Amino acid sequence: MEGETEHICGIDPIYIENRKNYESLINDMKCPMCLKVILEPLECKLCQVLLCENCHFILTLAEQKCVTPQCQGKFEKANKFIREILCALKITCRYCKKSGMNYTDYLKHIDQCAEYLKNPILSLIQTINKKNDKIEQLNKEINTIKKKNEVFYTPDEIRKKFVTFSLDVNSKMEIYNSCVEGNVSKFKNLIEGKKYPILEEISARNFGWTAFHYAMHYGKWSIIQYIMNNLQLKGHLNMALQIKSSDGRCPLLCLLRSNVLEPESKKKIFEKIIKEFNNITISKEVKDELKKRNMLYLIDEL
Repeated sequence: MEGETEHICGIDPIYIENRKNYESLINDMKCPMCLKVILEPLECKLCQVLLCENCHFILTLAEQKCVTPQCQGKFEKANKFIREILCALKITCRYCKKSGMNYTDYLKHIDQCAEYLKNPILSLIQTINKKNDKIEQLNKEINTIKKKNEVFYTPDEIRKKFVTFSLDVNSKMEIYNSCVEGNVSKFKNLIEGKKYPILEEISARNFGWTAFHYAMHYGKWSIIQYIMNNLQLKGHLNMALQIKSSDGRCPLLCLLRSNVLEPESKKKIFEKIIKEFNNITISKEVKDELKKRNMLYLIDEL
């Protein structure tokens, strides 16, 4: 006997009345998870694999992005062409046995089919989806309120407000060396023990690089994490992410444009930043840079 999840994922070919005429289509339109004809198809934006909507839900419960190995693409509704192809099929409802429906009519039917809706797994999925939709709506409202309350500064104003110029050359070199080495214990002692400003300019005068910029440039995750946690606690993180050097690089651009890191290292560090600090504001310049490097999908869900 089939499991309850199999009853809500995909259309069993035995319920396709004209399956003999469309064997090739049926094989092309099978979901790789449930191995049935796709029900409410979703398509991965990167690898173009198709999944049933409910199969995709089960995939997300397992904290997986995609069925294709190492693919991190985002799923969205399959294009209209896919749905039009599926409409060639004539379907019988396995629950109430109503027959002769095309794909579009079948989707409308199962939304109202009393027998189909009795499935406990389907009921659970619908409840979770409603709650997720509510959470998403509330997050959008929160972000809208935040944006309304934001104070906008020019790059010069941000630099003047947050970047300091108080240390001598030797002290600046202490900060710089700890960043290059990735020595978080040493860096932490300088900030907490010696009370060095965390956003001190430590590059050549007026070049505008702080420890935040150098840690990003050299990919020193432990330093990046410490600085971002420190700034987040003070409510300064989003502003600090906008601090630009004289050549227009904010800390995230220092990471993405680094000439000492491999692309895979940049990607892994950026993924860690997004995962741990998911409320940060990503500037247009950073989005443009991500797009150039085929990494824009990393922030699609923000």
